[in-house]
Amino acid sequence: MASDAFVVGEDWISEHYFNTESTKQSFQARLGALRKSWDERTKEGEQTPTSRLAAVRRDLLSALTREMTDAAAYDAARAAEDAGDLATATRLFERCLELDPED
Repeated sequence: MASDAFVVGEDWISEHYFNTESTKQSFQARLGALRKSWDERTKEGEQTPTSRLAAVRRDLLSALTREMTDAAAYDAARAAEDAGDLATATRLFERCLELDPED
């Protein structure tokens, strides 16, 4: 039987939980309560999930960009190799090896 539920481990979450506009027992209600709690904690000077994410956002984006660049270079090398262009493939694979994760 097909279902629109999300499977989470051995449990499930109903599509209704995410889509309902109910003010109780819904994702939107839970999110609103969390946001209110975080805003109050921020006013008190405490760290919240949003403030911690904001603090590491630049480093996270740099790491993700680097991973995407590394993967793109590797994919280009594989495509060149598959096309029989071994000189280009070799050059691109060498470039992949030169990429320094600390740059």
